This record gives sequence, structure tokens and C-alpha cells, in this order.
Amino acid sequence: MASIKKRGSGGFTISIYIGRDKDGKRKYHYETFYGNKTQANFRAKQLEVQLKKRIGPKNSVSTVEELFDVWLEDIKDDLDVRTYEKYCWHANRLKPLLGDLQLYDLNTHELKQRLKGLTGLAERTIRDLFCTTRTVMRFAVSSEFISTDPSQGIRIPKLSHKERPVLSQDQLAKLLEVAKHYKHYLVIRLLSVTGMRVSEALGLKWKDIDFNKSEISIVRSCDIKKKTLKDTKTKNSIRTIELDSNTMTLFQNHKEFQSITSSLDTLVFTADSGGPLSRNAVRKSLDRILKKAGLEYCRIHDLRHTAGSICIDEGIPLTTVASLLGNRPATLAQTYAHAIKKGACIAKYVGADN
Repeated sequence: MASIKKRGSGGFTISIYIGRDKDGKRKYHYETFYGNKTQANFRAKQLEVQLKKRIGPKNSVSTVEELFDVWLEDIKDDLDVRTYEKYCWHANRLKPLLGDLQLYDLNTHELKQRLKGLTGLAERTIRDLFCTTRTVMRFAVSSEFISTDPSQGIRIPKLSHKERPVLSQDQLAKLLEVAKHYKHYLVIRLLSVTGMRVSEALGLKWKDIDFNKSEISIVRSCDIKKKTLKDTKTKNSIRTIELDSNTMTLFQNHKEFQSITSSLDTLVFTADSGGPLSRNAVRKSLDRILKKAGLEYCRIHDLRHTAGSICIDEGIPLTTVASLLGNRPATLAQTYAHAIKKGACIAKYVGADN
């Protein structure tokens, strides 16, 4: 309901109730109008219609900052800890730019101008922040906080193409030969010949290894930061990989070394403390191995790209490579590539299966 009060300067102050904030305080939209009383009444009715269209029937959330808070609370139970923490970081980064914007007056132009303030960040980070903003605006529409999505007219920034550092077959063979003399050889070998994510390797349990079929099943991963077990990254990540005989022998030796006699629920790779092996420990070993082998620096994740690249170079179909890596073929094709959720490791291509 609009309220119209005469001002001493000959105009009118129009105030329209637009809801309550998160603390229950009533909020109003104010506008100063110059003209006669009839014209002021007409303008007040116009404003009521416009505001109703913009903010929808639910109006307990009035600013973008409040919207972010409600959205984070809504998604909290549906995400793993690391993903939720990432969105919290996004929200904290975006609130200083967008938080004061009123939902009833939110428009594409203003949103676009504010997002230009995302500077001094990596390309992917800026793109992720744009995507999160779009997700939050769609949530606002679906929750009927606003009636239209102001992010629809905003283009998500593209990423410039970057060549992923990968090893050649000869380089990978050399790395694995040198790695034999290092503590975490089996982990690095597994990552190299299967293209597994390091979180998947560190989440392996002995019950996931079938010594009769020479296969491993990937059904979980390890949260690198929290050192706790969680679901795989995506449903496509759940898969079975056939391993070469040499790798299976190494697993058998590793099992005997661990003296695993009863519990198949024990992790394959553990730290000295008995907990999950850390990514940092594997990274340090890889750094030393690369230096000893005279090879240029590469990340742990680049071993995954190496496995995929070697498979593609060997003419293996994208669907098969996607099955090995736990990707969708479309996703794989974008980077360099599932008809079935089973793949074979690449040990034979780098002379590591004998």
C-alpha cells in the first residue's frame, strides 16, 4: 500500500512498503514526485505495479547481500565441504561489489557495471565468480524473490586457451623408471598409467582392488584438504579400470608390506600416522623424481593429462578414454576426449608393463 505525503517544496513523498529484512524490520521504497495530488496518486499506483513485478510475492530478502546469505543456507546440505567453502569464498568476494544492490531495483546494466570491478584475479576465478552470480540470480527467480533474471544479458567471460604441460611416452617411461627408487612410487605409477585423479587414488580401499580380474574400482575420493573420504567428483567418475600385471604385483607387495590380513575397509595408501596419505607428500616425491630424471616441472594433475594425451595419440576412441579418466566424452573433447564405464591403463604404451 502506497503512502503519499505533501512536501513543503510543492512536491510529494511517495513511500511503498516492500517487505521486511532478515531481522524483521520493515523496508520501504521512497520517491519524491513533483506535480499535483492526482498525478502523485497515479505515479504511486505505477510504482506499486513495477515493484510487484520486480520483487515478486516473497519479499523477506531485499538486498543482494541478503540473497547470497539465503542461497548459501539453501545449498549447504547438498554440497561437499570443499565445494561449499568455495561458494562461501565467492559470496564473500562478490558481496562488496553487489551486496548493497536492492532486489526491487536490480537490473542487467547495473549488475554488469558492478561486475567490472572483478579485477586483479585469475581468468578462471573471474569466470567462476560470474557463473556463481548467475546461479544466485536464477535461485532468486526460482524462489520468487525477483520475477526476472538480471544476469541473462551478461556474457560469461571466456578463458584464453592454455597448453597443458604433458609428458611424452619416452619422458613418462623415464619418470617411472626413476620413480621405482622413491617412497611413493606406486601412487605416482598409478596416476601415470590410469589418469586417475589424485583424490581418487588416495581414497582407494583394499576392497576396491580385484586381484583375480586385475581391476580396481573407483567409487570414492579423498578430500585433500580435510583428509576425509567423500563421493567421487561426478557420477561419471565411478568406473572400473583394468591394470597391467606389473602394477597388480606392486599392489600385492604393498598389501603384504602393510600386513593387511583382515580388514578390506583399510585405505591402500596411508601416512605414517595411519590416516590418508597427503597430496603434499606425493607432490614432494614427484618433484624430486622429475629433478632426478632431468625432466621439466609438472603438476600431479598433469600426469592425468599425460595419460589422456597418450591414449588420444594412440588413436584410442574418445569414449574409451573418457571411460578411463571418468569424464564425459564432450568434456574430454574440449580439452584435447563413455560409452562404457571401463577402461584399460596405458602401461603398455610406455614400457611399464614388464
